Amino acid sequence: MMPLSQSDLTKAQTLFKAYDKNGDQRIDMEELKALLIELGQSFENASLTEYFNEVDTNGDGVLNMKEFLVVFQHLYSKNGL
Repeated sequence: MMPLSQSDLTKAQTLFKAYDKNGDQRIDMEELKALLIELGQSFENASLTEYFNEVDTNGDGVLNMKEFLVVFQHLYSKNGL
């Protein structure tokens, strides 16, 4: 994937903060699910879990900003956020 521009990075950080409901600097599965639903993404729970686990490279069960950027890049390339 291509590197994000500063503008895109700012958008990603804004989305991350908006969906990090408890403010712990991490996105959990439910927070990611809420974000994807609001963006009009359709998915099955099993495929979301698989995708989440793939992106959660450190295996801690939540997405940090670095891991979230992978999700953002995927959404950006797919939907042009």
